[in-house]
Amino acid sequence: MSYQLGPYLAGLIEGDGTILVPSPSSKNTPSVNISFQNLEEVEVFAEYLVSLLGYGTIQPELKANAVILCIRNKSGIIDIVNLINGYFRTPKIVALHKLIDWINGNHEVIENFT
Repeated sequence: MSYQLGPYLAGLIEGDGTILVPSPSSKNTPSVNISFQNLEEVEVFAEYLVSLLGYGTIQPELKANAVILCIRNKSGIIDIVNLINGYFRTPKIVALHKLIDWINGNHEVIENFT
C-alpha cells in the first residue's frame, strides 16, 4: 500500500494543499496542509489519513466549510517529503524544493522542533 500512498498524497497536496516554508530568519517551522470540503464522509477520510500516517491534526475551518489536515511535526514533515518527492507535476514543486532546502539547511532547528 505504501507504494501508492506517496503519489496519492502528492495529488492531494497539489490539488487542495499547501506547503508553507518559513523564511530563513524565522523561528517558525514548516507545515504541509491539505484542505477537504467539510462533508461528514470527507472528514472521516481525513481522520483515516491521520491514523494511517500516524501524525497530523485536523482543524475545522468554519468560514470555508472545510477541514484542514495539518502536518507540522518533525517526523511528519520528513516522512511526507520522502513519500511525495518525485511525484509532483505542477508548479507546487517549487514549494516542495524550498521545503527540502529548508530541511537540509536547518539541522539545528529540526533537532529542536517536535
